[in-house]
Order: sequence, then C-alpha cells, then structure tokens
Amino acid sequence: MKYIAYLLVLVTLGIYSCDPLPDCSEVDTLTVFDDLRNVDSIVYMSDRLITFSPIFDSIESEMKFFINSDAEYDALKQLGTDANCTECLFPNIDFTSKTLIGYYLEIGCAQEPLQRFVTTSDSTFAFYSKMFNYNQCAFFTCPNETFNWMLVPKIDNINKVEFYAGEFYYDCDC
Repeated sequence: MKYIAYLLVLVTLGIYSCDPLPDCSEVDTLTVFDDLRNVDSIVYMSDRLITFSPIFDSIESEMKFFINSDAEYDALKQLGTDANCTECLFPNIDFTSKTLIGYYLEIGCAQEPLQRFVTTSDSTFAFYSKMFNYNQCAFFTCPNETFNWMLVPKIDNINKVEFYAGEFYYDCDC
C-alpha cells in the first residue's frame, strides 16, 4: 500500500511539474560583453559598498551615479544615515586618483550582475552591465536591485562614459 501511494505521488508530480528535459534556447542581448576586457585597476565595489534604493527620495532603473570627490561621497553617506540604513556600508575611498560609478538596475532575484569598464576608440569609456540567469525553468520573479558600483581610474566628467545593459537567460518551454 505504501508503494502505491509513493507511485501515485510520483505520477502526480510528473504530470503537474516542469518538463525535466525542457527545450531551451539561449538569449543573449549583449553578446559583445564576453570579449571585453576591463581597464587596469578596476575595483568591483558592489560587494563592499552596500546601499539600498530606499535611502534615495527617488530612483529609477538605469539611473547613473558619478561620485568624484569626498564631498559627493559624504552626501551619499548622509543619505544612508538619514534613512537609518543600518545595513549600509561605506568603505574609505581615495578620490585623488579614482572615481566611483554606479549604474542602478532593477533585476530579478535569480540574476547575477557582472560589469565591464573599457576604453573606447575615442578616448572615452564604456560601462557594460550584464545580468545572467543560468537557471532553466526559473520561476523566480521576485524583485531585486543592483547599483553596479565600480571604482575606476579618475574621470572628470560622466559625459565621458557611455552605459550599456543587457542580459543572458534561457527561454524554455517549461
């Protein structure tokens, strides 16, 4: 009797669950990303500089942040303090030779953000953000966010940086 119950459960799961061998195709909206190499001395800061969107009065996807001085960085710290953000973290940064750039994007909880910061042919820069979701049949739709914080060589103006975003995921018939 116990084996029949197990068999019924397995059959039911098989009927109502995701296809164990789905037909998937890869979708890559930023194919150039894998061939890009970062400018020397880039430091990924998203795991060191911790901020959350509620510390800002308003924020929108693809919003750009350009922090080039101690005063601008102190203003960001003050936003975290004013919002009572106990989880925010602001490491020391030397702005004499570095610029802090962020590129806010709303993403899904199963996506992993990666960045590239490269020199372009006209002596400007390009900031690429790509979100990866390697899960097949992922039904995770919970909201998430990334600021894509990067510490880059000193830049005097945000107009010298072009921003690009894309994603990689599997389109499956689950």
